[in-house]
Amino acid sequence: MSKFKNNMKPNYSLSARTYPILIVLIPVIIGGIFFSINLSSFYLLLTSVGTFGAFSFLLTQLGRDLGKRKEPKLWKDWGGAPSVQILRHRNDRIDEFTKKRYHTRLFELCPTEEIPTVYLEQNNPDFTDKLYLTWTKFMISNTRDTIKYNLLFKENVNYGFRRNLWGLKPIAITLIVITFSILTLNVFCDNNNMNIENWPKEYFISIFLLIVLFLFWIVVVTKNWIKQVAFAYAEKLFELTEEINIP
Repeated sequence: MSKFKNNMKPNYSLSARTYPILIVLIPVIIGGIFFSINLSSFYLLLTSVGTFGAFSFLLTQLGRDLGKRKEPKLWKDWGGAPSVQILRHRNDRIDEFTKKRYHTRLFELCPTEEIPTVYLEQNNPDFTDKLYLTWTKFMISNTRDTIKYNLLFKENVNYGFRRNLWGLKPIAITLIVITFSILTLNVFCDNNNMNIENWPKEYFISIFLLIVLFLFWIVVVTKNWIKQVAFAYAEKLFELTEEINIP
């Protein structure tokens, strides 16, 4: 049974790191199809054990680094890390009674100098934020079992996926613009005139797909899109305070 569970263990790197890179590369795939690249040959190459392993590792590293590098900017724009924010007395995302229960339980699990009060938070917000961050790190380190805390893990994957996708946004838009330019220049040179009626329909299909992708990156992949799942993860994290038992 344990072996079966290990085989079924969710893959964070694939979902949150590799998938964003593959989405970024969609314009390149569209360009490849337009120019009739022999995609089957590339597929056979990429699915070979050595090449696929190296390529996957590179993708996960790139996706993770770009996302993590921009994470502090997100938190600064939001007013702090979501897990810290929802523990603040002045934050009303969770009700005061639930928050008080969380504070009491967190103090039992991970004792600090004191339980932050409204007065202490108002007069020394930096100090209380450090306490909240300490509790956050404690909860994260004690909820790493992706099978036992599967719902939390899913929220973490959602956040990692969106954060990394947002981190790759400049690269994605650059690839779309480059692909658009190459396709247009190629068709124009082949037809040697500006008569659009003579341009192949494959060009217009490709351009339409590129425009849809461009709108996706501009309209969907935003800070607010990430913020939704970031706070959902933070809420789920502290919901587990009553499920954790430390010897």
